[in-house]
Amino acid sequence: YTSGRQQAAERLADFLRKAKSAGQLRSDADIEIGASQFLDLCLSEILHRRLWMVTPEPGHDDIGKSVATAVATFMRAYGAER
Repeated sequence: YTSGRQQAAERLADFLRKAKSAGQLRSDADIEIGASQFLDLCLSEILHRRLWMVTPEPGHDDIGKSVATAVATFMRAYGAER
């Protein structure tokens, strides 16, 4: 956990802090929770199907679609209104 997920969440939180400072995220956004939720959004669609062995290994397009959907969902929740 400390050498994988935790480091990813910390790096993402640093990135999100900069985005918040730049006005790209809501001023009341909780960055640590947001980072964790974003990572979960990126993994959820593919990871759960793979854990239950109901789909083959995802391809580049599958991963791209999952991440794009995660970004769109995250920004609806955390993005600054313009």
